[in-house]
Amino acid sequence: DSRKALAQHEIYYGPGEEYARVANTVIYEGNRCDIYAIENEWALVDYYDYARDVKRRGWIPLNLLYAN
Repeated sequence: DSRKALAQHEIYYGPGEEYARVANTVIYEGNRCDIYAIENEWALVDYYDYARDVKRRGWIPLNLLYAN
C-alpha cells in the first residue's frame, strides 16, 4: 500500500516510541510512503528522504498516513 504522511514525525526502529529513534531522521508532511507491515497501530514504511537524497525505512504511527 502507498500513502502520504499527514504531518512531520520522527522515525523509529520498531513499532512504538519505546524503540530508539532513527537519529536525525524525520518524515515530512506529504512524503509518499510504501507500507510493508503494520503492528500495534504502527506502520513500517519505505520513503524517500529528500534532504539527504536517500531512501529510508522505519516505523511511524499508522494514524499519520492517509491514502491518496
